[in-house]
Order: sequence, then C-alpha cells, then structure tokens
Amino acid sequence: PYFDRYGGKVTFQKAREMAGELVQMYLNRDYDEVFFLYNEFKNAVTQKVTLEQFLPFSNPGVKETDPNSLVIIKPDAKSILEQLLGKIFAVKLFRIMLESQAGEHGARMAAMENATKNAGEMIRKLTLQYNKQRQAGITKELLEIIAGSESQKN
Repeated sequence: PYFDRYGGKVTFQKAREMAGELVQMYLNRDYDEVFFLYNEFKNAVTQKVTLEQFLPFSNPGVKETDPNSLVIIKPDAKSILEQLLGKIFAVKLFRIMLESQAGEHGARMAAMENATKNAGEMIRKLTLQYNKQRQAGITKELLEIIAGSESQKN
C-alpha cells in the first residue's frame, strides 16, 4: 500500500502506526511478503537505493533450537515474536524514514550548493560582459569627442 497520509515530519508515532498496519496486513495474510525500498543514507551527497525484505522475518544469526533442550519459553516463541514484531518493525521503519529524510536533506543541500556555484559563475560572466559593454561605450564616446574636436580644428 501507499501511505501518503504519513508525509511531512518524520516521527516515531507515524512509524509505529504504519508498522502496525503493515504487520496486521501481513498477519491477516493480505500480503505474503513485506519489503522496504528506501534511500540508504551514506553521506550528505551519497544515498543508495536499497530493497530490503522484512517479512517473513528471518535472521540468519538465529539457530534452530532442539525441542528437547532445557530452554522453556513462556508463553511460546510465536507469541513473543508476534509481540516483538510490531516493535522491531516500528524501529526499523523509523530508521528507514530518518535515513530517507537525511538523504533528501543531503540532496537538497548538494543541489543548493551547485545552484550557488552556478549563480556565482553566471554573475562573474555577466559582470565581465557588462564591463566589456561599458568599456566599449566609453571608447565610442571618446572617439566621437576626438572626431568632433578634430573636425572643429579643420
């Protein structure tokens, strides 16, 4: 889905609401998978378009446990995961929203820096052109004065 109502200032509340909706849609089986497509912030002038799968949740660092092990999880692993899923999802979504916003600000800053540099170059060229035209006008007036003075002498 497209969440246009969450535009504007990035807040954790917006991320939590959006995450709640997405997790609920996933749990209701409206969607089989959930991916994030965002601008990963590298620095002020570099962002990387990133596609990251979030659901179904998988963590390559987590190992399957032996069902006969001494670890007992209450209520059960699935319930705990469902409770934590919304929180994990909200934090991850908030980070993504912040990275995208930082990338946007960085791109704006770079664009303004380029515009300022281009404006400075344009001012320099126009000033040079203006000075040449002014100098040509002064030279023309001097030549006319000299020519008039010469014609009066004769």
